[in-house]
Amino acid sequence: MKSFLATQQINRPLFVDFDLYAEGDTEFKKELITHMISNLVELQQELQAAIDQNDLKIFRAACHKYHTTVSMLADPGLDAAIDSIKEGITGPDTEQKIERFNFLCVVIIKSLEKEHLES
Repeated sequence: MKSFLATQQINRPLFVDFDLYAEGDTEFKKELITHMISNLVELQQELQAAIDQNDLKIFRAACHKYHTTVSMLADPGLDAAIDSIKEGITGPDTEQKIERFNFLCVVIIKSLEKEHLES
């Protein structure tokens, strides 16, 4: 069986409408993108902390903290990955859930970096 990463595309479209938030202000858009990237990295770190401490509350609290960023991204795949992890990180599909979430974070970050450079 192929891993989740092996079956997924690397280029991922962004679903966020930057004009809705930045209203044409390029500098604000770049700043917003920088914060989004930082928030996704921190969300990944919080998931790892939750795994290390076997305490899903850590990840759920981080989801609450970064809810605005996740909502602005409006990425259905990321939303589904987060929801599946919130349901639990035990069971036979745990590794795949974590791998999927981390992969999506990485490709979304890459897309955000590309958007930042093109702004």
